[in-house]
Amino acid sequence: MLLAQFPVWGYSQIQDQYLKATLSFKDGSSKEGFIQNQPSEKMCFSVRFKADMNEKGLIVYDTSSVNKIFIENGERYDLLRFKPHFAKDSIGVLAKKIVDGKASLYSVIYRLKEIYIILNNGKKYPLQDEEILDGENKITSYYFNDYLKIALSDDDSLFNVADKALFNERALINIIVAYNRHQQAECTVIKVKEERKHFLVVTADKSISNTVNSNSIFTVQGMYRTYLIKDSRNTCIELGFRYWSRRYNERVQIGSIINGIPQPGYINTMALFKESFFAIPFTIQHNLLNKWLRPYVFVSNVFFFGYNRKNNVYEEINAKGFGDSYGFFFTAGGGVELDICKGIMLKTDYRLENKLWTLGIGYHYLRK
Repeated sequence: MLLAQFPVWGYSQIQDQYLKATLSFKDGSSKEGFIQNQPSEKMCFSVRFKADMNEKGLIVYDTSSVNKIFIENGERYDLLRFKPHFAKDSIGVLAKKIVDGKASLYSVIYRLKEIYIILNNGKKYPLQDEEILDGENKITSYYFNDYLKIALSDDDSLFNVADKALFNERALINIIVAYNRHQQAECTVIKVKEERKHFLVVTADKSISNTVNSNSIFTVQGMYRTYLIKDSRNTCIELGFRYWSRRYNERVQIGSIINGIPQPGYINTMALFKESFFAIPFTIQHNLLNKWLRPYVFVSNVFFFGYNRKNNVYEEINAKGFGDSYGFFFTAGGGVELDICKGIMLKTDYRLENKLWTLGIGYHYLRK
């Protein structure tokens, strides 16, 4: 109930981003303003526009009205109508232009799959990668290499290259650039300034679920978090530094019992163990939501060093070397981050390496 008093809805780690852009419409008119920076699968079909950043409302324009989009960061979208393989009807999309020339190359997202389109001599050639369709156990081919050869059929020198080409953007760019050069046509590879958001994140947390052996964890860490805004607003990568400390009780039995009689030096008691180490984790985190409330899952590869363990019963000799005092381990888990005011957040998570829920507080600072 206490948390409800904080204006958490006013804060978000990744705020809506707006880019300066010019929209060209089918009726020949144009508008300058700002468009919301959305993932490619949304940009293909509509754009959210405001003429001034101070405006609260947004106007949504879709493929029924927009003809072209020019964005300040270099991106360009053209309205194309094409027929995906095995589709009944053609569709109109705002295709992202990658190469501009006699033969132009575009990229679109259709049913969460990337499709490339070559526009050459007024004709459109969709290029789709093979896939396994839902409910089927065989690979469906869309004859990517055949369509590529047809699109560039007036250049025999590229026949073998197109026949062996891989389905990826870099390979297609190289082929289209080579084709335009052979045709002695002007050619431009459109370079986009990729926007990233960088955060410094510092957290401290402690376990909230003690078992019968008093298992508890305390960690402090500082992480450098990076989002690639355009296509991974929900996914970030992290690299940082962590201090990890664990306490737990465990029964210790040392020595022997002969004929039911404990021998000299025999110990049978509960010992308090303390473990600690430092670590450099590399983490990929995916936020299921990306606003003020961020439930997330993660995978992490951790390099640890300075491992130490001791107890209050006997003196331990900590082994040295790889796998003992230092080494790697893999972990995964999930949790929730909750922004309670600007920069300050509560955090709870569950990690496979300790199998405990933790609760902590953190601060994230946006680096400009």
